[in-house]
Amino acid sequence: MTGGVARSVLAAFAALVLAGCAPGGAPAGTPGTGDRSSPPATPDAPRRTQIVTVPAPSLAGNLLGEPTERKVLVTFPASYFSGDQRYPVVYFLEGYQDSTGAFLTVAADLDKQMAASGAREFIIVEADGINSLGGNFYANSPVGGNMADFIAKDLVSYVDANLRTVPHTAARGIAGFSMGGGGTVNLALSRPDVFGSAYALSPGLLDPHGGLAAMLADNGSWPAYAAAFAPDTSATASPFAHLLDPAIPLRKQDPAVVAAYEGGFGNLAAKVDAYLAGSGRLTSLRLSYGRSDQYTWIPAGTKYLDRLLSAKGVDHSLRTFDGGHTIDDAFYQGDFVDFFSRQLSAS
Repeated sequence: MTGGVARSVLAAFAALVLAGCAPGGAPAGTPGTGDRSSPPATPDAPRRTQIVTVPAPSLAGNLLGEPTERKVLVTFPASYFSGDQRYPVVYFLEGYQDSTGAFLTVAADLDKQMAASGAREFIIVEADGINSLGGNFYANSPVGGNMADFIAKDLVSYVDANLRTVPHTAARGIAGFSMGGGGTVNLALSRPDVFGSAYALSPGLLDPHGGLAAMLADNGSWPAYAAAFAPDTSATASPFAHLLDPAIPLRKQDPAVVAAYEGGFGNLAAKVDAYLAGSGRLTSLRLSYGRSDQYTWIPAGTKYLDRLLSAKGVDHSLRTFDGGHTIDDAFYQGDFVDFFSRQLSAS
């Protein structure tokens, strides 16, 4: 995949003008910046969006020198500024090198969907995972900082303290695309005390039978992934990571590094078992992927997790669509709002 997604955001409310969303680009063979089919922008689309700078103490001391604050994009529901109602929140994690802005061009459609009978209004908070290596994979790492903790602790705490939210687990959902989909699965399974429901789109997931080798074939050694999941704190220069060589069979490489790579998008059986051993439970986990996804390890990993969840009796659903590595029209045109309307509590 070549090129990137460039978005320009102009957000205005009560004479507050905000500009933002830096362009992102991805190297060839990198999943994350898929096409986003959606209706054209409307004049009202950015009216209730705001870029907010959030303190990120969880990122302190990272080896890349990333700042201890992050910008997120907040989309408010239509009625937010006309009353004192509290709202559930969905946190959306962007793909590799994708800037925030996945919902900007569909804001008017979302309003109509949320106003429909049986639907629910909710706040959308978009976070990107961009760092100086390309992406932090929403993981805790000494290299890029503890990004999982930023999402589940710093960001959630900030949003609940500064916006009119319903501040409990059942009123929080998490969703994401590609790298963000993998992050969604990891966070949903490890922090069901924070997020009550989850929707992972074309998620980075590894089938234990060849998934890692296929990912390496597509993405090369992928320093950003290695820094997130196989960090090397003894290194003196970026990427501060143990790298696998895609040209060498995995059985001939350092087994500790191979295991660390598997632990990122893989080790799904262990993650599900740990989830089931805990006390928290998701109301539901929804998975989706394009049947023509060019990164064949993504459908394979998603289907593997689907089978695993079914075997373990974990409530979930799987949706497929005609298309490649993308967020498809059906997601924007109703499935996103319908899913979270059914899952989120408003009180």
